[in-house]
Amino acid sequence: MASNRDPVFTEKPILGEAALATANTAVDGTGTIADVTAAAGADGTRISRLRINATAATTAGRVNFFLHDGTGWHYLDYAAVTAVGTVDDNNAPFRVVWDEINTTDKMPIHLPSGWKLGAAPRKAETFKIIAEGGDYNRADP
Repeated sequence: MASNRDPVFTEKPILGEAALATANTAVDGTGTIADVTAAAGADGTRISRLRINATAATTAGRVNFFLHDGTGWHYLDYAAVTAVGTVDDNNAPFRVVWDEINTTDKMPIHLPSGWKLGAAPRKAETFKIIAEGGDYNRADP
């Protein structure tokens, strides 16, 4: 990546997604972890928003997030999941959005080239994870 004499912005937008359903109570990088998105830019990727959406009823729990450095998974953080019983016209499924405005302590996530973001629910409940951001790809001027 070029030196910090000029601002660096993302060049190409990215949208990653994963469907989660297999319970994984481990935070040591073992068990089933679904790939959400991988850094594809020559200088890495910036993830500026994560959408965590349940696709059915939920119980209180969490969705864990991990980083993969090319050799193994490393625990990053979690999103707390609240209980939503019946999902119907009157009760929307659980949903939370992490972004730079509402959760500045969690976002953005900067993935170095070759790294990826993964997720796993602690309980066997179904979620869709959507990552929004952009790839860095800046050559020296």
